[in-house]
Amino acid sequence: MKIAIIGGGISGLSAAYLTLKEAKNKNIAMELYIFEKENKLGGTISTISKNGFICEGGPNGFLNSRKETMDLIKDLDLEKKLLVSNKESKKRYVYDGSRMWKIPEKPIEFLSSGYISFKGKLRILSEFFRPAKDIENESVADFVRRRLGFEAAEKLIDPMVRGIYAGDIEKLELKSAFSRIKELEKNYGSLFKAMFKLKRGGAPTGHLASFDLGLYRLIEALEEQIQGRIIKGEEVLHIERKDKSWQVKTKSEELFFDKVILSVPAYKLKDIYKPVSELCDKIIYQPLNVVHLGYKLKKMPIKPDGFGFISLKAAKTNLLGAIYASNMFKNRAPEGHILISAMIGGAFKNEVRHISDEEIISLSINDINRILNIIDRPDFVQHRRHNNAIPNYNIGYSKIKEEIIKIIDKEEGLYLCGNAFFGVGINDTIKRAKELSNIVLDL
Repeated sequence: MKIAIIGGGISGLSAAYLTLKEAKNKNIAMELYIFEKENKLGGTISTISKNGFICEGGPNGFLNSRKETMDLIKDLDLEKKLLVSNKESKKRYVYDGSRMWKIPEKPIEFLSSGYISFKGKLRILSEFFRPAKDIENESVADFVRRRLGFEAAEKLIDPMVRGIYAGDIEKLELKSAFSRIKELEKNYGSLFKAMFKLKRGGAPTGHLASFDLGLYRLIEALEEQIQGRIIKGEEVLHIERKDKSWQVKTKSEELFFDKVILSVPAYKLKDIYKPVSELCDKIIYQPLNVVHLGYKLKKMPIKPDGFGFISLKAAKTNLLGAIYASNMFKNRAPEGHILISAMIGGAFKNEVRHISDEEIISLSINDINRILNIIDRPDFVQHRRHNNAIPNYNIGYSKIKEEIIKIIDKEEGLYLCGNAFFGVGINDTIKRAKELSNIVLDL
């Protein structure tokens, strides 16, 4: 059996490694190759180590509660390299334009906090008595306002959504972006009733984790295991069914495979596989720039606390938010320094696609210094740009995804993975890769 995997991000690499492992277990002879158009693997996962700082150009970690991910880490002998985020990083803040507000972690904090008004708290608590409704294509914003009220949507859920999708709660489709929440209402009639029954309300379990030298260690470990099967700097232009094989056309040659796994973003898939082009065009991606700023702690008026902050709409700042990376994992900055990863872009700052790197860095420094009352410029600056960083599952997405999967499922030997269709987190992509490792080898 000859298999091509198109795309060398975490989805494609995981699918390759797990499929090779499964083939060995089942004693199936197989040739497998990964085609990656860049000269470096990993997609949005990239770690830069410089001047004692360890900077993530994409995601900062993953929850360590998903079996598929933890099994993969164990297989790759990375368990001893695993880091769990510090307790301090559980504190998360939102910035409203004038001050930081700590997001309540426990019911008693929720009741005592001045972040939500008394009227807003009563409205949230009344959710217990609100009737359940099954509304097709409901947005996240409409769902939250219906169940928890306007203030909860603006001050609690909008910041969370900005942190995950860099998206707009008015446009994101609830059943696609947060299917679990929709299930809770359907199954229990109320989010509070679900919380009491499940004790956590169905919230994700686990702690944020990464590796001692950053997330790219996972990419390197996968690459090491799949050596000799990865073709870098080779862009796939087009695939097409020819008799009983798949023709894979690259810039330099035409190759034939029994099976093909598509592990590319929707905006690349539309060029590679024409039958889904129009549908893929409708999937929106948000731009994101990560600007890492290293400051000497002695030059700061006060050491920033917790995980970081997300800016509310009302704040009218250029920043989506910022992560205090060295508060999460202590080795991310040299002694006496802090590493702040400012994020600029998303649904409300789409113009960053057309702003120069220099201007993005300047906007980030100015806003971080103003918000945290810092006078001095940072001693360290590192910038990573993603013009198409995060797919947004906006209203109508579920039907688009359904149609794309229907078209691909009709084709023998063609498979789909990646964060455009199976969840935006690292855990989601590895879970899908594990599923595929069995499906692809189902003879």
